[in-house]
Amino acid sequence: MIFNEPVPCPACGKKAKKMTERFWSFDGDDYTGNLRVLMDKSEFKRDEDGNPTGKVTYLVLWDGESYTHAAGHFCTNRCAIDFANLGWSRLLRSRGNE
Repeated sequence: MIFNEPVPCPACGKKAKKMTERFWSFDGDDYTGNLRVLMDKSEFKRDEDGNPTGKVTYLVLWDGESYTHAAGHFCTNRCAIDFANLGWSRLLRSRGNE
């Protein structure tokens, strides 16, 4: 699921993470898009004498407004399972079956 704000996980309260993309370039191309650069780990390739021979670009990009959880509305599958088990336990208790 994609959210417009960092909504909390219903089970643990952890906020949704930024929905990011990765940009790799091994031939020196620079990123020309309109996404925000959150992390830049670009470096120059060097020959055995230490002279630059090319550029490797690695960027983490974000559109500035999209957030996501790993498991739909939940941050992890574990949180989703715990939430479901808690709900089921409460339902059984309310029926007097436990």
